[in-house]
Amino acid sequence: MKLKNKSMLTALSALLVSSSAMAQSVDLTMKWKAGRQYDIKQSIKMDTKMPNPQGGADINQKMNIGMGMGGASSVDEKGIVVDMKITTLSMNVSMSGAVLMSYDSTKPDQDNPMDSVMAPLLELKFKSLYGKDGKFIELKNFDEEMLTPDMGLTRESLESVMKQQAEMIPNREVKVGETWNSTLITPMQGFEGVFSCNYDFKLVSVKKVNGRQIAKIQYTADMKNVKVKQKGMDMMLSAKNIDGYYLFDVKDGQFTESKSFFDMVADVQGTKMMLKMNMKINFRNSPLKK
Repeated sequence: MKLKNKSMLTALSALLVSSSAMAQSVDLTMKWKAGRQYDIKQSIKMDTKMPNPQGGADINQKMNIGMGMGGASSVDEKGIVVDMKITTLSMNVSMSGAVLMSYDSTKPDQDNPMDSVMAPLLELKFKSLYGKDGKFIELKNFDEEMLTPDMGLTRESLESVMKQQAEMIPNREVKVGETWNSTLITPMQGFEGVFSCNYDFKLVSVKKVNGRQIAKIQYTADMKNVKVKQKGMDMMLSAKNIDGYYLFDVKDGQFTESKSFFDMVADVQGTKMMLKMNMKINFRNSPLKK
């Protein structure tokens, strides 16, 4: 009897170990479905510390930027197309506690010059086309003539951002503890060359959250120094540290949240400015209302 119980215990233990091992391996592949609403909300906080040219305490500048975009998805002969539109924009800049600029698209103000500057962005509509493998293919119906150089947004830079989602995902079965890498390149207005970062990713955990299987991927990155020209001023931008994480819904094949932390140095004609940037993005998708 004891031998039988021991055998049953051994078999049960083996089954539990096997089930645990299987649970720690998941398919990390981007997926897009028709008939759904995809929404993205992004917030960026940037703190800049620079020497005071008149001496005394350093000058601190704070910038907060928020943007929301979203749209409905439908079937395309190449895969899935999402009709995207920028829905909300906000920006606040202060220096040493004094507000230099404030804008919020949800609170129209005819006396605020930023209302007219940002208006074209809020009218911008475009289609994001994704292949059956989940990878971004192209932007369609993108009217670049609506944008001005001051906005810092071009078709090329926006396409690059869209493409990076799929490039951060390995699109295969991955075990907890496994690593992979990717080089993400973004053309930027005023940058000589491109904004290029080499990322190292690691699947650190897979957990059930509200009944959903959520994978957590952490990453670190190094950035190539890049020269920036803005309004006649040359600046060399380098990174001291870049890291962050993102959460990925395994069944939906979509990001749910990401956070990035950048610690950078800007050298402006020998004067060094310290820049710290935190970026958070929330992703949501739901069936379209009938």
